[in-house]
Amino acid sequence: SEQYLYKMENKPLGYALIINNRKFIGMPERKGSDRDAEGMQTLLVKLGYKVAMGNDLSAATMKDVLQRWAAKDHSACDSFVCVLLSHGEQGKIFGTDTDVDIEELLGLFRGNRCASLAGKPKLFFIQACRGTNFDEAVDHDEVDAKTRQTLPSEADFLIAYSVVPGYYSWRNSTNGSWFMQAVIDIFTKYYKQLDLITMLTIVNN
Repeated sequence: SEQYLYKMENKPLGYALIINNRKFIGMPERKGSDRDAEGMQTLLVKLGYKVAMGNDLSAATMKDVLQRWAAKDHSACDSFVCVLLSHGEQGKIFGTDTDVDIEELLGLFRGNRCASLAGKPKLFFIQACRGTNFDEAVDHDEVDAKTRQTLPSEADFLIAYSVVPGYYSWRNSTNGSWFMQAVIDIFTKYYKQLDLITMLTIVNN
């Protein structure tokens, strides 16, 4: 029914922010991440977003950048997209120096703190480990990233993680992460025909 559809008519549809952390203090370099960042940038421009990218940001800078984006006037926008590419662990994502709580970053965009995005889709794609376990059901060379959508305390959020909690996220040093490359491939093929959840389900499969 039309009443349950989000309005997606503005040009651009909204802002999209990509944070691409590759080099860290005390952690290995995330080789292949540029492939994900560039692919997502191309996809988001094709979808109609105005895209900005930040590379190798500290935890404090990540928070500051997201605060500034939440403080923008989004009243002429229909949605907001954020792509986070980094190391991570359960509930946290890393800047180049230390970690930050993912919930703290998401909270910046809730309706009481970002009124001009209230009632509009806020989409977060997070490519980061959520633990150190391997998926025992598949061979490590063929592990399939499991997409998980969660709903924070306010509606209009979608958070797509590359893995379920407690598990390792797979990335190829040349071709990028399996999750982000699947998102790029499926969304590029089907964005004119399928809705977001259907495309994410295909990514999951």
